[in-house]
Amino acid sequence: MIIDIDDEIRINNDKDNCIVLGNFDGFHIGHQELIKNLINVSKTNNMKPSILLFKEHTRNVLDKNEFKYLTKLSDKIEICEELGIENIFIIKFENIKDLTPTEFLDFLKNKLNVKGIVVGDDYKFGEFAKGDSSLMKEYCNNNKIFLKVISQIKTKNEIVKSTTIRKMIEDGKVKDANLLLGRPYRINGIVNHGFKRGRKLGFPTANTSIEKGYILPKEGVYLTKTIVDEEEYNSLSFVGKNITFDEEELKIETYILDYSGDLYGKEIYIEFIDFIRNNKKFNHPKDLVNQIKKDIENSRKLLKN
Repeated sequence: MIIDIDDEIRINNDKDNCIVLGNFDGFHIGHQELIKNLINVSKTNNMKPSILLFKEHTRNVLDKNEFKYLTKLSDKIEICEELGIENIFIIKFENIKDLTPTEFLDFLKNKLNVKGIVVGDDYKFGEFAKGDSSLMKEYCNNNKIFLKVISQIKTKNEIVKSTTIRKMIEDGKVKDANLLLGRPYRINGIVNHGFKRGRKLGFPTANTSIEKGYILPKEGVYLTKTIVDEEEYNSLSFVGKNITFDEEELKIETYILDYSGDLYGKEIYIEFIDFIRNNKKFNHPKDLVNQIKKDIENSRKLLKN
């Protein structure tokens, strides 16, 4: 159940809530470990597994600038539902950012009927992020709230963090990022009309208008999977400026292997699987066509491995 706290005067619950807290940008393997613990704790203590999600990333509010995210709110909600979370509370961060740590915990207890909390050991909360797991432990002990604090997940002796994953994606290391995410990095958008150069060159591409805010991989060509009408297809995606034709607009164009059909106006999902090559300027369209053929050949080899 999705519960918009900003629209609710009073939250009615037929059961106590066990809630997991965090920003959850990317819902990486560390976040997924938190959710597994949440589900187990909730089941053991007869509580509803719940989560508090902000409608915008906290950095967008605190830093007053556009913060590039790995997962937008609708992505997070979809993942939460897949993982078995029953109550998904959503709220504008602006509405609670000035609460002191104790006021925030009072809000959870009194407004959301929280009787259990699961957090990572690096979790900070309340005004100016003054609250930490020690303060939370003291509060929970005094208010008979179950608390479980989870150590951060490490891989190759490196703590799994959203900032690390963002840097990997910015560097084009999508394969490495996917290992930390536990799934392919995915963005979605609407297919619109471009210059139709791909069609003229013999490789019709889906020119995709990506929702503002997503972090994009560095310019280049990627092996991708494209989901259209809930069907998955192998594909190649170009991210960047078409410097061969002296274009300045950053775009994403996707050539779907072994697909025929009209995509205009459709919403598609693009999952980045592996990096193939950097963006490159070609002296003649024929050279670009030959390179596309090589890219397709390389992508099919990667798919076999």
